[in-house]
Amino acid sequence: MSACLLALGLNPVRGDAADPEVVVVRAYEVGGTVQLVITGPNGRSETVEFPGGIGSKKLAAAGQGYHAVVTKLYQEGYGLTSTFSSTTGPGANLITTLIFTKGD
Repeated sequence: MSACLLALGLNPVRGDAADPEVVVVRAYEVGGTVQLVITGPNGRSETVEFPGGIGSKKLAAAGQGYHAVVTKLYQEGYGLTSTFSSTTGPGANLITTLIFTKGD
């Protein structure tokens, strides 16, 4: 018992640990345009659009757009935690969601 108390005394459980900050990025591509809706702490949202589509030039443009958004989030201290994809129904386009977090 004293060993457990000693261990707790050396490594106390943090009851005051702050929740991690979360940013959700939802990506949708249609008609040659990529649309990202970025929702961060306190519910603030912004929409970013850039060219997308198929073909080397369009893929490169989309890559640059994604790169800019992800680089900004990493510079703000966020790291990619999770990804998942969904559709809005039969025959619908794919929506990809990226979850970024920072903090403990």
